[in-house]
Amino acid sequence: MGSCPPPVVKEIYKVAIEKLILYGAEIWYDGTARCNKKLLQIQRLALLKIAKTYTTVSTEALQILTGCEPLDLLAERVHLQFKMFNKNLKVTIGSKDYSSSDFDNFNIFEFPPWDCLPFYWRACDIPLKDTKNIFTDGSKLDARVGSGVVCLDQRDNILWQCETRLNDEASVFLAEAYAIFMALQKTREDETIGIYTDSQSVLQALESPRSYSKIIVDIKKLLRHRKYVKFYWVKAHIGTYGNELADVAAKEATRKNQIEQVLGIPKSWLNYNLKYDTLSKWQKRWEFSLNFRFYMA
Repeated sequence: MGSCPPPVVKEIYKVAIEKLILYGAEIWYDGTARCNKKLLQIQRLALLKIAKTYTTVSTEALQILTGCEPLDLLAERVHLQFKMFNKNLKVTIGSKDYSSSDFDNFNIFEFPPWDCLPFYWRACDIPLKDTKNIFTDGSKLDARVGSGVVCLDQRDNILWQCETRLNDEASVFLAEAYAIFMALQKTREDETIGIYTDSQSVLQALESPRSYSKIIVDIKKLLRHRKYVKFYWVKAHIGTYGNELADVAAKEATRKNQIEQVLGIPKSWLNYNLKYDTLSKWQKRWEFSLNFRFYMA
């Protein structure tokens, strides 16, 4: 590995060696000074190979030079997720405490494969005029999340609309899905409707037999009793009248003062915030290290 270019060595380290070292960290990591020191000693050997520098360079500086996060902080991150989802313990992220029940932790086949509901959707540039059309959309604006639904008659007159602000941790995907859920709740089972959305990811999630989100499962349950619902995908922001109205409604929902609906937090939010927390701790560690003033001078 000594003759390999540094980028190749780093790739080998990140993809293989780092994962091998952290294997089982959920169980064995205890957060003690002894454990952290041992992890950093092991990491140092790899970082010297990547940086190809003098052995006198400090471990903190090697981490900065190579862009590799401290191994003890990565182990801590893995251990925190284990505590939350396997031990049902509360974990502090930012300024709030979270438990496993706060997260959208679905990964199941809701219905047996032989009993899956057939689901069809197609692209549609121009809304159909022979049915009631319902446009749905989700939005994230200024760290707030909202869902919007607008129902139009055959002459494009607004029959009704809904605007709901969701919890700030919700994703745009969940907001788009919840808008469809609201549309189904607001209509009768025997009603013929067309539901339009600009989210292909939500339509593909509904199409899949596996459900990764509770709101997707809830929509599927409603659809089992709806024979006259058709789904259409429309391109976003190309001037489609109903879609633009739904987009405005979703943005208006984000401006509400009160959160009206709390959905399970997606794993993507957790991964992002845990990584951000790791980077913040790394930054503070570097700024308070004895080497910071020497290297930054």
